[in-house]
Amino acid sequence: MSTTEFSQRHLVRDDVTTTTPPVPTSDAAAHRSGADHSRLGRGRAWALAGPLAAVLATVGSIVADLGNPVYDAATSGDAGKVVAVLAEHRVALTAYHVLVSAAAVLLLVFAAGLTRRLRLSLPATSMLPGLAGLGVAVTAVMQLMGTALDTEVIEAVGRPESFVDETAALYAHWIGTVPYLWTAVGLSGLAVAAAALRHRALPRWVGVAGLVLGALTVLAGVSPLEYMAGLPGTIWAVVTGLGLAVGDRAFRGGNASPAA
Repeated sequence: MSTTEFSQRHLVRDDVTTTTPPVPTSDAAAHRSGADHSRLGRGRAWALAGPLAAVLATVGSIVADLGNPVYDAATSGDAGKVVAVLAEHRVALTAYHVLVSAAAVLLLVFAAGLTRRLRLSLPATSMLPGLAGLGVAVTAVMQLMGTALDTEVIEAVGRPESFVDETAALYAHWIGTVPYLWTAVGLSGLAVAAAALRHRALPRWVGVAGLVLGALTVLAGVSPLEYMAGLPGTIWAVVTGLGLAVGDRAFRGGNASPAA
């Protein structure tokens, strides 16, 4: 018996049946992909988190500015008077902290949902989902930083003997600037614009809004008037979030497929 015949007789058994799992056909895979899109697309809470965050951040900042003494000619430049006015507005400062901190949390939810939504409709190698989510996440960090000194100052202004007046003046400028730094969300708007207008992964009008508002946000943010980025940035979050929550019908119905 030759070596070849021995190998064939001992390595191949006729009494054992080998089964191979069926490979899904292209139609079956496409059907499953569409079902996944439909199932994931039904959730709208993440999209609504964006507009809600923008509203809370805006209201919180307005509340803080109403009692901000560094922008009042009667008290600006006098650190002692600044401390006295802040002490009178401790309730407003507390409301500001709660509202803006909640906005930061909601922005993180919006960032995660937006990233997932784009990943389901764009090529796996696309950078756009990451850029869109990162811009919103960085903005959430800016909101948290804007509230970082609240507890320290709210407690201290009630005990002026333990507090340096100039610190309070710096804090008043801080809450009048940092929460408005929505510059990074402009990058999210531009990423959404590219996904919609170039890859058709989102409704076209959402892309146009992202292009206009995203560009305005970035331009305002990189200028010396960076706090102006808060206006177009929050408007973008409202328009995009509401648009994806109520107007993303093609994706929600499972009719949208990943872009080539």
